[in-house]
Amino acid sequence: MCIPIEYCFYFLLAVLCLALLSLLIVIFVNVNKFMKALNELLNQNKDNLTDTLKEVPELLKNTNDLVVSSKNIAQNVEKTVDNVSCFVEEKTSIYGGILGSIIKMILEFIPKFKK
Repeated sequence: MCIPIEYCFYFLLAVLCLALLSLLIVIFVNVNKFMKALNELLNQNKDNLTDTLKEVPELLKNTNDLVVSSKNIAQNVEKTVDNVSCFVEEKTSIYGGILGSIIKMILEFIPKFKK
């Protein structure tokens, strides 16, 4: 008795379909377990999540206020640094001129003193 090739092919195709079907069942069972665990976790922490989500707008507002305040402070610091820089340059030029004159006088006086 000889079995035709077509029947062997159909048998292999049926076995493959059953294996794929059993794999899909296992995957769906695992996904179902995961979804149940996730749902249970969400139910346990529902109050905490609600409280946290209620606080998010206030936190965002505070963060925005901090950014605006930091920007204003940085602008004030920049103006102050510019003012201090101008002041230092002005005083340096004044004292530099005075010190330069004093040093020049001393250098002119020293050779006369050595003679």
